[in-house]
Amino acid sequence: MEQGEKASEAFALAVMDSPDNLDYLIDYAAWLHAHSKSLEAVQLLHRQMPHGAKDPRYWQLGAKISQATQGFESFYLDWTTEAIKYQPHDTELLFAHLESLMWSRQWGRAVHVSSEFPSEPKLAAQWGLHYLLCLYQGISPKRFNQVEEKEVSAYFMSSYRRLVQLGDEEGVRRIHEHLTLAKEHLPTATRLIEQVVEKVHQVPVA
Repeated sequence: MEQGEKASEAFALAVMDSPDNLDYLIDYAAWLHAHSKSLEAVQLLHRQMPHGAKDPRYWQLGAKISQATQGFESFYLDWTTEAIKYQPHDTELLFAHLESLMWSRQWGRAVHVSSEFPSEPKLAAQWGLHYLLCLYQGISPKRFNQVEEKEVSAYFMSSYRRLVQLGDEEGVRRIHEHLTLAKEHLPTATRLIEQVVEKVHQVPVA
């Protein structure tokens, strides 16, 4: 038996023998994800919901795995929708839910949920999400603080590319239309998007 298979078997036995030990469950799911077995990881987490639902770490890991895996957008939305029922005050999960709504083209719902947020963004990714939602609406975003512009722009660009890959034409169009609203605060991201748009316009139509 290969070393990886031995490790997987040991993790599985630990979870089976001690289903209430959340550390074993989280470690095993994280190990599966790290070894390109994300589907097995989320299936494991889903099966163990009765044992993990009360702990935010359980929901946070499921959100991270589904967020990072291409093709898991629908599961990401389902997972975070359930997560905030159990952990309604967890800021990390609330922002993950916003992101999952955005990636599922449910912009209206995302805007509504964000309007009821108890606190403003703190992390660069959270600020990047704030800018995306504001541009979708065509309203001026707040100026971020305590984070670096390049970090916020990096998240903004990563999500922008994801929206393009997902074929969200309306979302991308609205971001293009209102891009000037973010130009002062996010020069790195807006410059890159402007370059992309310019190149697209230069492509001759057949």
